[in-house]
Amino acid sequence: MNYIIKLPPKSKREEIIDAWVNDILNDHEYKKLRATLDELIASGFNRDGVMFMFLHKSTHEIARKKILEQSHYELADIAFSTPISLN
Repeated sequence: MNYIIKLPPKSKREEIIDAWVNDILNDHEYKKLRATLDELIASGFNRDGVMFMFLHKSTHEIARKKILEQSHYELADIAFSTPISLN
């Protein structure tokens, strides 16, 4: 049996990344990121599709790049050199 997962459009990925970067730099409770993910799921996007998009390697790479560009922390490149965790 095949399980087809429909991913949200890439414009939604930008919303996820922007919320994630904002929360990493400003709000360590990830309120905006959680609200963005919940909003996408509530608007009809498949939960698994939203999570696959969030966990995808390219999403992490874009988020990491934006974090390093916007962070004033001198060791940010070391802090974000490993995969980003959901914990």
